[in-house]
Amino acid sequence: MYRKILGIEYDDLISFTLDDNRLIVKKEKVCDGCKNRKADVLELKELAKALSLEEKYQLLALLTSDLGKEHQNDQSI
Repeated sequence: MYRKILGIEYDDLISFTLDDNRLIVKKEKVCDGCKNRKADVLELKELAKALSLEEKYQLLALLTSDLGKEHQNDQSI
């Protein structure tokens, strides 16, 4: 019900902020500089450029972990 009221689709990126006793839900944009393309389409290089240094390290750790798991699964077959 609230998604429909706020115009938030299932795959949309949203943020939550607590301000005093209010919960603020905001639909976020994937990038600010995207022109002539849909907001939900973003090339990997553009996404990487948009990330902060801390977010890049977090993504690298996640990808490294995922690749390690996939490598272990491949070798166990």
